[in-house]
Amino acid sequence: MSFKVRTPGYCEACGKRPRYSDGQKVHPYCSKSCATYARHIRGSVSNESSVHDGLCEACHARPKRSDGATVHPYCGRSCANFAKNSGVVGPSTRSGSRMCQTCGRRPQHFDGRILHPYCGKSCAAAANKNNSVGYIGPCEFCGQAPRYFDGNTIHSCCSMKCARSASGEGNPSEDRCLICGDPVHEGRHFCSNNCVQSAVDSAPLLLDVPKENATFQSVVNQFKATWKHSTDCPTVRWVFKVIISRRLLSQYETHRAGVEARGDFVSAGMSLGNEQRRWHGTFRECLLGDEGNTETCNSVQCRLCQIIRCSFKIELFGTNMTWGRFGKGIYTTSTSSKANDYSKSSQGSLYKTLLLNKVIVGNGFKVTRDQQTLQAPPSGYDSVLAEVVPGGTLNYDELVLYNDDAIRPSYLVVYDA
Repeated sequence: MSFKVRTPGYCEACGKRPRYSDGQKVHPYCSKSCATYARHIRGSVSNESSVHDGLCEACHARPKRSDGATVHPYCGRSCANFAKNSGVVGPSTRSGSRMCQTCGRRPQHFDGRILHPYCGKSCAAAANKNNSVGYIGPCEFCGQAPRYFDGNTIHSCCSMKCARSASGEGNPSEDRCLICGDPVHEGRHFCSNNCVQSAVDSAPLLLDVPKENATFQSVVNQFKATWKHSTDCPTVRWVFKVIISRRLLSQYETHRAGVEARGDFVSAGMSLGNEQRRWHGTFRECLLGDEGNTETCNSVQCRLCQIIRCSFKIELFGTNMTWGRFGKGIYTTSTSSKANDYSKSSQGSLYKTLLLNKVIVGNGFKVTRDQQTLQAPPSGYDSVLAEVVPGGTLNYDELVLYNDDAIRPSYLVVYDA
């Protein structure tokens, strides 16, 4: 058995199954079996020596380690382990022609067939970013780790784990149309255009998503995965699909098309307009969502019902918060537990609610400290991405939008208070 020709994102040994992800790191192999096999094969293949005998055969920058009796092929354990795991082979030159073309510090990655120009995925992504690939952006599911970049495509999620969670891993045959109950194709809410039109004609509308539906599990998984506070994650009781009017949908799609035209995100392997999902918590004056209640109220004080009926409006900034770290805008977050802090009710309900929204991130402007005077993102940007860094002012991330049409409610999530 020999190493297969690798497909980006797949096991480096068998080339057939996706690489294993533990939620923090995407490993080079799909399983322990392939990892063991790879070590066995690579351990039996002797690396070629550097043409410069005195330099480490991995980094080609530092002297080989000598313990007084033996001159070892590497400068230290780090390079020895690197060489063992990555299979770097081939001669070097003093000009560093075999070093990574991005960092210039580590050897170019050799996969058994091809010597790649970079040492790893991070440097490959950085190089492509510098070559106008554009902002890679966070995982569309967890919103924390960067999207996975395989050297050719920026994928929508950071790992196979998040990709599976986002898809719900549901059996398509178990999913039913939210209008008539007939079977639907994977990832669809409706079985036909007739049911789509029926739903839109009744907008604003909340449709109960059955617990056996893949969409229900996808939303619940995102709720759980992004609950970062120390408190226990509450149980989700209901998920409702929010159906908005044709006018609101058309305005959103027009804005998305404009952002895409400026940023060309699709050609970089991203979603149209760099569309993602973000949480928003707000004030609820009625009992919408409780025990399956889908009737919106008409109170102008009920921000939840107003958003479902008319979407978000920047002019109402401040009705659920006393100030904004990043000026007057629409605040969302990838962290469900942070959004939970803003979910309020005047009815003494046993449940709380959050909105999971579609947002047009576009080219996000990164900030780490308060900028309360912002009225819009800087020129050339479409949104503000407030990130958590050591020494920064945030404990949890925020995405701020300054255009009403950059966001639309997508799901109403009802969970234990």
